[in-house]
Amino acid sequence: MVSISQQDVISSIMAEVQSALSIVTVVLNDVFGLENTIKAVQLQKSLSIEHIIVDGGSTDGSAKLAAKHSSKVVESMADGGIYPAMQRGAVLASGRYLLFCNAGDLIFGIDYLSRALD
Repeated sequence: MVSISQQDVISSIMAEVQSALSIVTVVLNDVFGLENTIKAVQLQKSLSIEHIIVDGGSTDGSAKLAAKHSSKVVESMADGGIYPAMQRGAVLASGRYLLFCNAGDLIFGIDYLSRALD
């Protein structure tokens, strides 16, 4: 007889809910680049994506755009630069895989990420 604990059941459910991929986008005053990156992420098909946007204290509307579209937004605040911002996003990531896709970066092909992870 196999005994299954509540923790085993919870762990199994969490594994199913977990995003396949976490994408961390860092931005500072690049609302147009951020908008393009968000669109590129949203176009990805057949993949569960957690999109985390870290804003470094933008004054151009980037923080507002991030709050509207991100599954997780790190509080808009000045930080120590791009690498501390990337680290803040990585700490929040819960996906099996992590991709840094900064504001202005694009992902070409709507199935590119799902094919890369297969």
